[in-house]
Amino acid sequence: MSEAVMDFRGATWEAIIDRADESSRNLNQFCHQLTKTTALKCPITDRMRFIAYPSANSPPLQEHYAQVEKRVRKFMDTPPSSLPEDLFITPATLHQIVMRLPKKGPRT
Repeated sequence: MSEAVMDFRGATWEAIIDRADESSRNLNQFCHQLTKTTALKCPITDRMRFIAYPSANSPPLQEHYAQVEKRVRKFMDTPPSSLPEDLFITPATLHQIVMRLPKKGPRT
């Protein structure tokens, strides 16, 4: 991945340097062009120009979205299981329980 980024940035730098000639008066402007160029947005590809992530409209991705939506809908439609009443405690009760625990001595 880093090699692909370096290749892309190197090509951009070379294009800017090729546009400059010896008669360029403004060195600051030239340096600014080299350091502040906006990178073109292009898909991340490997050396074989394979796009590493599928399009949002690709059939496998649409199928995955449908499966996720189906599982979420099934989960949301399932009623919550009944839990014993003593499972839930208030913060005040928890504070009282913690305060009643024995104090630990200094560690040796």
